[in-house]
Order: sequence, then structure tokens, then C-alpha cells
Amino acid sequence: MGILHITKKGRIVDTMERYYIYKETKNGTQINDKNTVKPNRIYEAIIQGEADRLRMRDRPNTGPP
Repeated sequence: MGILHITKKGRIVDTMERYYIYKETKNGTQINDKNTVKPNRIYEAIIQGEADRLRMRDRPNTGPP
């Protein structure tokens, strides 16, 4: 367990909490009621962008020096 973000209470932290619950539900690693998480295209785009960035970061550099 670790701290992901530090922020004041309010809409930002509520949105971040919903995002991380959504993400962990998609990964199958959360223990809350999975039926409370609804499809969200914005969260899906963020998750896809994170996956793309990780793939690009881990890709071997095959270009010229």
C-alpha cells in the first residue's frame, strides 16, 4: 500500500478515487462491489494512454545513434 496523490478534499480527490477504483476493478484487483463501477470512456482513454506510454518506455531503441 502506498500514497498515490496528496491533495485537499473536494472534487479532485473524489474523481481520483473513482478513477483508481475503476482501474483496479478493470485489473480485477479490488475487493469492493464490482457492480457499482460503471463504464467510463474517459477513464478507459487514460488507462490506454498509460499502457501506451509504458510500452514506448520499455521498447528497445532501434534507431540510429
